[in-house]
Amino acid sequence: MADMIINAALIDWILALVALEGAAILGWRALRGSGPQPLAFLSNLVAGVFLLIALRGAVSGASGAGIAACMFAGFVAHFVDLAARWGDGRSNVAIEPAQPNIRATLSLRASPSRIRPAPPAPKDEATNG
Repeated sequence: MADMIINAALIDWILALVALEGAAILGWRALRGSGPQPLAFLSNLVAGVFLLIALRGAVSGASGAGIAACMFAGFVAHFVDLAARWGDGRSNVAIEPAQPNIRATLSLRASPSRIRPAPPAPKDEATNG
């Protein structure tokens, strides 16, 4: 039953899709300048690729040494990914809040959530009000 669900050809298709995904995301970053950092992205992608290759080897009857080598290479790529994301140990989150713009704080127009009363309706001479 497992042979019908998971086979080497299916894993080859998944690997092709992963390669297409990697090319698309790196192409997007090259064109738009936004997206994940290339080192962290590629190391994450390579870690997954090595796990897929190890799975393909297990499904197709590869040697245990070959599967172990792929698992180790996936570990190394995962470690590189972790190191790239970890950075120099400093957090990207600001510890102290930014100083508010005092002019925007004092201006009533700068606060979109402030509810202003409606202007009074003009008095009509026809109504005795």
